[in-house]
Amino acid sequence: MKKRILAVFLAALMSLTALIVVPVGADTVMYTGTNVGGETFEYGFEYTVDENGATITKYIREWKTYGSVWAYITIPSTLGGAPVTTIGEKAFSGLYHDAFIIPSTVTTIGRYGLAASSTDHKSVIFPADSALTTIGDYAFYGCYVSFNNNEIPDSVTSIGDGAFYYAHAGYYLSPYNLVLPHNLTTIKRETFKYSGIKAVTIPVSVTTIESYAFAGEYSHPCYINKVYYAGTPEQWNNISVYYGDNSYLRSAMKYYNHPAHSFTYHEAVEPTCTQTGNLEYYQCDLCQQYFLYGTGEENITAWSNISIPATGEHTYVRGVCSVCGAVDESFILYGDADGNGEITSKDVTLIRRYIASYDDSTGSSSVEVAPGADVNANGEITSKDVTLLRRYLASYDESTGTASVVLGPQN
Repeated sequence: MKKRILAVFLAALMSLTALIVVPVGADTVMYTGTNVGGETFEYGFEYTVDENGATITKYIREWKTYGSVWAYITIPSTLGGAPVTTIGEKAFSGLYHDAFIIPSTVTTIGRYGLAASSTDHKSVIFPADSALTTIGDYAFYGCYVSFNNNEIPDSVTSIGDGAFYYAHAGYYLSPYNLVLPHNLTTIKRETFKYSGIKAVTIPVSVTTIESYAFAGEYSHPCYINKVYYAGTPEQWNNISVYYGDNSYLRSAMKYYNHPAHSFTYHEAVEPTCTQTGNLEYYQCDLCQQYFLYGTGEENITAWSNISIPATGEHTYVRGVCSVCGAVDESFILYGDADGNGEITSKDVTLIRRYIASYDDSTGSSSVEVAPGADVNANGEITSKDVTLLRRYLASYDESTGTASVVLGPQN
């Protein structure tokens, strides 16, 4: 009887095992992370490796419902000794509220690769040096997507149907301008439907805009109202724009002959005594205009609006400005009797010679010394200065460049 029960159990187990589908050659790697609430959790990736690199086929993490504490997840740039080049189909689908930082090695996002659900608020962040070339159908459905300078990388040549459907690529960045890649030829069906983009830069390479590509909802302010186009009105009119709810695109304000900005970021620079500083800003490499943000918005009309005047205040170190080299004529290096900028035993010898040749009747000496010979700054050069200088040299520490004895005015 027991043998029959065991046989039935094993048969059932084998049947269940047959239903589990695992990618051929799939491996798993696990990590320990910390969410923004300070709690630790386990997460990982299931992946495969071939001659084209590593493909992430599944993100492993406990499913979370709306309002759960989220975490920044940095997707590794290598797995199994190969560069991570592909986010596979539906690899990150699920109720995850995490913010995923995509490595620059990724070239392809598969269908629904990072798609969210109606209660999911995952974020996707791309680096400035992203090598992305292909965005699959509905790849970022419902996601918050962040590209460097709000520019989809120029390396992208294909964007699939509905790739940014309900993706907040512009809703929370509104009214910033989303710049499309220069080699894109077709904006496919539902690509930016309900995405919240209010302004877009379209390159002259685009020849077709399919149905619902920019469909929007007036009541839910996610509709396009500005189009920056690199070509002429005649070229725009030659684009095949499908009629399937592209009405907002048709009625949007058009700005022609508008090159897509190519921004270079400039850090804030503190002003110095002689050099002007500046606030942080962006400059377009094409039109040379200045902008406060790397989005083509907040044009800075004059350099004077971001420049900071020089302070005129020198930073003197032993009478010489460490920034511009200006000399403080009033500076006295006490103990430097010969005026060479150093304090050594030669200064002791010189002060002694000065004292020895000093004529009280004339109030002068045949030996010339610099103002620093008055080591204690009391207005006289006497044997007390010699004693103080000797004590200074005796306590001088070469390793720190300091001495325990203070020269100059004495308390």
